[in-house]
Amino acid sequence: MDGTLEHKQDQAGSIPPSWGQYASGEGLARFAYWLPCDANQKPLGDITNVKQGRTSKDLVEAPKTKHTEPQGSPTFGIPSPKRDSPWGPDWVSIEAQVPEAEPHRHLSLYDLYEQFPDKKLQSSFEPGTLNLAEKVVLHVINKAGHCWFKQWVPGLNLVDFFGGDDKRSKAATKQHVPAEAIETRWMTTSLADLYRRCHNVHPRGSGDIQYPQLLRLIDQGVHFLRVLKVHELKTLLQKTKSLLQWIPVGLDAKKLGIHKQARVELDKLNLLCEDATMNSTIPKRVALKHKHQDWQLKILDKALADFEIHRKSFEVNILDWLKMMLRSTDKTVIEHVKTEGQ
Repeated sequence: MDGTLEHKQDQAGSIPPSWGQYASGEGLARFAYWLPCDANQKPLGDITNVKQGRTSKDLVEAPKTKHTEPQGSPTFGIPSPKRDSPWGPDWVSIEAQVPEAEPHRHLSLYDLYEQFPDKKLQSSFEPGTLNLAEKVVLHVINKAGHCWFKQWVPGLNLVDFFGGDDKRSKAATKQHVPAEAIETRWMTTSLADLYRRCHNVHPRGSGDIQYPQLLRLIDQGVHFLRVLKVHELKTLLQKTKSLLQWIPVGLDAKKLGIHKQARVELDKLNLLCEDATMNSTIPKRVALKHKHQDWQLKILDKALADFEIHRKSFEVNILDWLKMMLRSTDKTVIEHVKTEGQ
């Protein structure tokens, strides 16, 4: 069989047919009108195109492209330069970047108070101080009402007169109380209702009294004592209210000064830490960040300690005033009873 093949090759010529001759053969004509897979390509029909001056050999042989070799030795980690080839992928060269440490954001004084709410400066009273003030005010009201009752209507029952029904209280007032004993133009309701309003501002068992409740209690007591014509104790309650209203204003003024000083110290600390951070490595920056927060907390603690000194001083003034009220209540009531009796 091998001898027959060699005999045929000797008859056709010693050189085998090329790919161009194979493509232009008659046997390939049956594939002329097959559509390509890509819609942008032309069909294989009409292999010999006379108008464009192309032959089947031009279609079959791949075009020769010029390849550009990269200049110099390639750098590790960076893609090679783009090759000039229609089939080559598009390469994008990206320089390697080293991540930098995120800069530490300096918090303002407001941000620190939002982060540490227990460090805030509170312009408020201690609950024990407000509860004591409530007891003193009620003592003044009860003492003045009891002494007035013993002077003007000693034969009546105190509980029925001040704590009973409004109709019975009004009837007893009209029947037994002289006109000069009360200020009728301020009598919007019965004496029992006025007295009951004072005790209903903060009912028993409702917890600590709040600052607005204490001020409302004093207003009710002032109205009650005005009706009973106990002007000395009425004035004392009015001064107490003014003192309680002025103290938060004074504390706010102290707070502004302390906040201003804390901001100055905080700005100095931030500037020092910023200069130290710029000249430090990343591990040192992390350690410096924790130290920075500790120093910030020390500034807040110092501001809170300074403010507590002023707040305690104001509360001492309130306690001294309440002691004076207790001492002067008996004396004022006795003098009032003597004056009215004459």
